[in-house]
Amino acid sequence: MKKLIFSLSMLMITILSVTAKGPKPKLFPELEKYYTSLNTMPIEPSHEKGLKNLYQYIFQGMGSDTKIELLFTDKDNSFVGISAQIVLQSLLSVNKYNKLGVSSCGYQVAEINPVLIKVLNKHGFKVTEATAANGRKSYSVAFGENVSPINIYAKSIDDATLPKTKFLQVKLCDANDNACADLAGAFFKESVPFPNLSSDISEDEADKIFSQVAAEMVQAFNKAKNL
Repeated sequence: MKKLIFSLSMLMITILSVTAKGPKPKLFPELEKYYTSLNTMPIEPSHEKGLKNLYQYIFQGMGSDTKIELLFTDKDNSFVGISAQIVLQSLLSVNKYNKLGVSSCGYQVAEINPVLIKVLNKHGFKVTEATAANGRKSYSVAFGENVSPINIYAKSIDDATLPKTKFLQVKLCDANDNACADLAGAFFKESVPFPNLSSDISEDEADKIFSQVAAEMVQAFNKAKNL
């Protein structure tokens, strides 16, 4: 009888444990297929050093007991930086690595390029308009099941939600853009330069740039996960 009670108790503990954890987060199938296709995409040679430091920092974040921050910066946060944020944040979220905070901002005030929204929807994200933030267009970006969406808007470097000290700054600005300065609160700075994009960029060209950014984030994440 004691053995039966013990067995039932252990069964209840197991059930409660599973229930407490809840359903496992997972990417939408179309998006997971897209990410998988990026694993073998060539990396821009000039980005290799910066990406090595990035995935080592991601690795630290995966095992950290305290929150650490990563900030992508570019010219105006209308496309490249926010793309890197979305992709990396989606991978961290579905794998429950919640100690690494990821954000992005620009040195100029802007709006998210509408063509980015088209590209995101094309590859399996589900993007909807959200309540405006700081007077700028805001979007909710869903990327998987059993996981909260990402809320985005184009942020400038003085945005109140950004980390102020002790963060890794990854500069995604054009290599010839001298306006892309080091931020005072960053303890380490790294560069992964992308060209500045025009506001009227075509969807095909935007798709190529997004896929390059996404591929580098996916591969950096996978390397960090496998260290």
